[in-house]
Amino acid sequence: MPDALLVSSELAPKKAWTAVAMKTATHELATTVQPGAALYGLESHLQGKVVTFGGGYPLWRDGQLIAGLGISGGSVEQDMAIAQAAMAAINVRTHQ
Repeated sequence: MPDALLVSSELAPKKAWTAVAMKTATHELATTVQPGAALYGLESHLQGKVVTFGGGYPLWRDGQLIAGLGISGGSVEQDMAIAQAAMAAINVRTHQ
């Protein structure tokens, strides 16, 4: 993506890893890691491996977790839109 920040190359695989490790889309984790929430501190316990903003999705097919998808390089909204288009093109679900 033109003008993408270099950090995007680090974030995309972390988004995919987080989505698989937590079996949920990364944007769905945002509220669960806030102070007082159930997973508060998760990000620091995993030394920056977890990403809790949009662009990461677990990919499910026939009830099986088959992969993780991480998109980074645009705004969070752009990353999510690109990921959703990619998932629609390959006919996978984001939930079991």
